[in-house]
Amino acid sequence: MWANTYIVNQISDLRKGIADGLTAIALVDDPEPFKYTTVYTLGVLLPPYESLSAKIDGEDQIFEQIYFEYLDQQMSVTSQLLAALHMGKPLMFFVDEESSLQLGYASAFVKYFGIRFGIGIADGIGMGFNINPGVDMNPNYEAFRLEQVYLNCENVLPFEEFCLEYPNGMYPSDIVSQKMLMKMGYQLPPTSEETRTLCANIINSVKNQLLQMQQMNPNQQQQKQAQVIAFKVNKS
Repeated sequence: MWANTYIVNQISDLRKGIADGLTAIALVDDPEPFKYTTVYTLGVLLPPYESLSAKIDGEDQIFEQIYFEYLDQQMSVTSQLLAALHMGKPLMFFVDEESSLQLGYASAFVKYFGIRFGIGIADGIGMGFNINPGVDMNPNYEAFRLEQVYLNCENVLPFEEFCLEYPNGMYPSDIVSQKMLMKMGYQLPPTSEETRTLCANIINSVKNQLLQMQQMNPNQQQQKQAQVIAFKVNKS
């Protein structure tokens, strides 16, 4: 369900990835060298000045902390990347060889994706990470990935598909729960726990109905489809 991701710092590797059908994304400050190419540029995902300053001062832990917090603030951007992966589009990140190795942000970027999303970016640079791509299907990671795509890229992951893929036994976050209930026109229950429990029940209900539909013939599916989102939830 999730496509693979790679990271390289050689133009030759980038060109090969493009030839193999990967979507290329350059993490660079200056987009000009890639202006007339198919390579996307995302300088917004580079470390902010404060984190680089800490790195130069030898404060590696502070560097990562500031950089990771900054990337968390760019979730609307990284969600687009997750959406592409969810659609089956493999990604290849390109970083400048000299600056990325000296400043260490390529390593931190790979580490962030593993910690936050459970996505193992294949190390084509030689930084000590796995050279093979991978995706951790732990329910906590899977739920978080799906939630970010649903929140920021609902055109890629509509509500019904979100429910169908959401891991069993997981409770949606507060912000996902609020989005669900607001779209349905319901007032929010008084506590976050009640809200999340209610939405978990809704997700399970939609999933079960969709799974039932898959077992029906076309005429039965058409009759059932109109009922899938017809929930009766007590308003508080």
